[in-house]
Amino acid sequence: SAGSGEAGGWGHGAQEQRDEGRLRSACDNLPTVLARTSRECARRHAVLVAAVREACAGPVEGLHTVPLRPDGTGAADAGAAVAGAVVGRDDGRPGGGSSGARAVPAAGGAEGVRAVLDRGELGKLPVEQLGDGELRFLALALVLLTGPDVLAMDPVGEVPSAHQQMTVLADGMDRCMDGRQARELVSLAARMTERGHVRLLGTVRDPTVADGLPGVQVLHLGV
Repeated sequence: SAGSGEAGGWGHGAQEQRDEGRLRSACDNLPTVLARTSRECARRHAVLVAAVREACAGPVEGLHTVPLRPDGTGAADAGAAVAGAVVGRDDGRPGGGSSGARAVPAAGGAEGVRAVLDRGELGKLPVEQLGDGELRFLALALVLLTGPDVLAMDPVGEVPSAHQQMTVLADGMDRCMDGRQARELVSLAARMTERGHVRLLGTVRDPTVADGLPGVQVLHLGV
């Protein structure tokens, strides 16, 4: 693989500014990363939105970032939850509210951002109010679509960036997901690994989510 995800603390100054747009292991800066990737590659962002649409309950018309107000809320109506959203549940079941992502103040006192899901007529839903499975899907899909450029990691210096390959290790990849979400994630992984910039090694509870998908090998562990 090209390197390993960064698990330690973050640097300061120029290094902090460079890393701000790269996804941390806790995914707490997901809005900042989404803001960067949506600007840099509209095509991949559109694929991400399409994948999230398949994984999330209810309509999904877009995935955006909005400026963060000084009081910590998003601009316009983005701070209001969609009616019926389940917030704050973290019991391992699909659909529970998640606390992993949050609105992120920018480094150096700059204006921060909040990531929101455009629900059409239902309004905008902050991504931190998605269920745990939906949020996990979003983060893994973002990594698979974008590859090494999106993660805070240590690349191999002697290998040109165009030839570097990243291996994503995802233990419990389908945690908090239902079968439909897990199937969509494995399908997305199969499509992205065909391009050669990323590989995926993960564990799942139900191996049938990979049935019939090209390029996927399933090893049964234990009895």
